[in-house]
Amino acid sequence: MIVDTLRGITPGSTLDIYVSALRSRLEEVNTAVRDETRYRGVSLMGSTVVLLAVREDQGICLWAGDSRLYR
Repeated sequence: MIVDTLRGITPGSTLDIYVSALRSRLEEVNTAVRDETRYRGVSLMGSTVVLLAVREDQGICLWAGDSRLYR
């Protein structure tokens, strides 16, 4: 769900707009994973994600969970 959700985001005109869309969609997919957890009646279900968004000479890292991004 995470990969499909992030793949569907069109880069915005600025890095800030793109990052805002990424954050918003990550929150939405997090809600969907929590809903699916309840639907399946399991106590825990989740994923981790790390992404790097770059435009020209600027970049930003977003993550959820215990995954890491190394330079």
